Amino acid sequence: MAENTRKRSQTKEKLKSALIELCEEKSYYEITVWDICERAGLYRSTFYRYYDAKDDILREIEHEYIEDTQNLTPTLWSIRADASKEEMEAYRKELTADMEYHRTHRQICRFLLSPGGDIYFYNKMIESIGQSMMKNFQQYGTGRGKNKDYLKILFASGFVSTIHEWLKKDDCSPAEIADFLISMILKLQ
Repeated sequence: MAENTRKRSQTKEKLKSALIELCEEKSYYEITVWDICERAGLYRSTFYRYYDAKDDILREIEHEYIEDTQNLTPTLWSIRADASKEEMEAYRKELTADMEYHRTHRQICRFLLSPGGDIYFYNKMIESIGQSMMKNFQQYGTGRGKNKDYLKILFASGFVSTIHEWLKKDDCSPAEIADFLISMILKLQ
């Protein structure tokens, strides 16, 4: 029984890894089940034993990402310019841990945070980050007015795109990118 569970898990990981690798080479929408199976070294019948369609793999990857990241920055969006030194350090620590996760899982995060990946998921991330940011801004009296929706989209898409670009370049540490992102959040307030 345990052997079957382990084998099932390994096979699913091969299929997910194959999809992520292929997305580094071409658009998700151009990839076929055949491509995934060929890359994973598995038969199509094996694929269909675990998934009905490639979108099922994608949803599983997205679900795992959300589960892994949802609690990494519980207080970040309550950040404010007049926060104490201790509060600022807590924000920095949270966001640094988040960036460390993204760096450790670079390949999957580059795929998920890319506008070239699943546009539905990308838009969901933009909306989620934007809503969190706007709640904070409104709580502290900033981000109001007729342009607030534009500010939300500008910030959220810029936030995600900055992380995506950092993962491609890998030119600074998680702490350095966290500091940069915090400084940008504070400037928007």
